[in-house]
Amino acid sequence: MQGTDMIETKHTIITEQLKQRIVDGHYAEKLPPLRTLMQEFNVSMQTINKAVKPLSASGFISSGPRGSIINYHGGKRPKYYAIGALCKRIIANRETQELLNRMTDRLQYENYNTIFLDQNNERLKRDPDFWKTCPIDILIFGYQTLTPELAWAVYRSGIIPLARHYAGDLPVHVSEYGTLDTIDSAVGQLAARGYRKIALQFFTRLPGYHEFVIRRWQEIRAKYGIDCPGYEKPFYYSEQPLLPGCPLPEVILSWHFECGGMLEKIAVGGLADKIKIVSYAPVKSGNYDNFIPLNPPSDELYWQMTNDLLKKIAKAKPLEFLHCVVPFEAVFTHGIPPKN
Repeated sequence: MQGTDMIETKHTIITEQLKQRIVDGHYAEKLPPLRTLMQEFNVSMQTINKAVKPLSASGFISSGPRGSIINYHGGKRPKYYAIGALCKRIIANRETQELLNRMTDRLQYENYNTIFLDQNNERLKRDPDFWKTCPIDILIFGYQTLTPELAWAVYRSGIIPLARHYAGDLPVHVSEYGTLDTIDSAVGQLAARGYRKIALQFFTRLPGYHEFVIRRWQEIRAKYGIDCPGYEKPFYYSEQPLLPGCPLPEVILSWHFECGGMLEKIAVGGLADKIKIVSYAPVKSGNYDNFIPLNPPSDELYWQMTNDLLKKIAKAKPLEFLHCVVPFEAVFTHGIPPKN
């Protein structure tokens, strides 16, 4: 028993020593080979393996065929006073420029510049050291640009990564609207008015987000006693909005959609008196009596809280990834009509 305790103590001490060396910049790109560490600390391979394992589990290093690559490079980059926004494609430049303009307004007093980066940039694709030489301090991932490979590449470079949406367990800070909490609130208010046959139309391409939304939707359904057979999971597309052979929903929450297409399909099918559509997205054309508007999310509040998060990020500990959820209260701007 004494020998086991001693081994445990040794590998714990070695773990902390290696972690401190990484934070202090003692190693450049990789940890020394395990055999070298074994000899340096005068311990067995079993002990050194136990010492290195927590570093991998916590994200300090990534083990692979090229050895144990160090992910933490804090404090090594010069200060550029520039923030980049990664965009999916060049045609989204207008949307990204609006995003950068809002950031600029918020960060102007700190003398930050803003830079637009196109994910399809050929240099970004072919140059493995692109992020190491990219003159920005913070990268904000645009919608659909966040991948595990990019997240780790940016983090290893010493750039602070920030996502504007769900990011799973990737090494990035997150600032996102409390979307599922808003849906929970909306469903609760509808249920209080007697609606029970509620379906959720929810679309996202973010990796891992589908599963998260499915779990939360099932919890929300159980919480409010939602009974809409066939719609136990969110559905994603408007091409076939209603499931054949299933009872009609009384209400469809149309999330992340311009819901005019759905309203038109329901009207053409003669179902406008049976199905109501709830959405925070405005209807671009047409006037529908079965449309129930929600308030849109507050862009001003989002940037206010994101700006606060950026300040906290600068003081965050190594591999401490902050998560900011911006409240998005579900308010039915014209009230909830009574059931037919």
